[in-house]
Amino acid sequence: MRIIGFEKEDWQFYYPGGGSCDKMSRDEFSTFRWPRRDGKNYRVGELLQAVIKPRSPKRKPMGIVVVAGREELSPHWAGDNCITDAMARQDGFYYATELVCYLRKERQSPRPDKVYRYKLLWIYRLPKFHEEYLSFVKHGEIVITRRTVFEDGQPDVVARISLAEVQP
Repeated sequence: MRIIGFEKEDWQFYYPGGGSCDKMSRDEFSTFRWPRRDGKNYRVGELLQAVIKPRSPKRKPMGIVVVAGREELSPHWAGDNCITDAMARQDGFYYATELVCYLRKERQSPRPDKVYRYKLLWIYRLPKFHEEYLSFVKHGEIVITRRTVFEDGQPDVVARISLAEVQP
């Protein structure tokens, strides 16, 4: 199972009429990503492990998500098929210009002429304050365990989710 990483846990979702909430607390949320250089972009229906700070010793797993949609957009805030202010608000930015500047800051090398907007759905969300959890796919199901093991060497299984149940 591949990983989708986030910089922080408390991204805000801004409602059109005003107000906001934590975007990760919603059942469905979106994220913007540049195309991968190796061409292995996330596919609709793919299961991913959502983590905070994926390349850090402070890495924190959040749960399992499924890619429910992918939209190809222009990485500009003007023109056809571009990022709108409404899309930016759903992703934790108030204006499209803020989102585009953030995306450009994250990618220092030559930028492609497109960006993907992924729609993600939670399949299993770990508790907000939890021990270090692990997840893996085994025999057609996702198994989520704690890092601790019992005396008999068996993992402490928190949940088992059938892959047949989670395909969108």
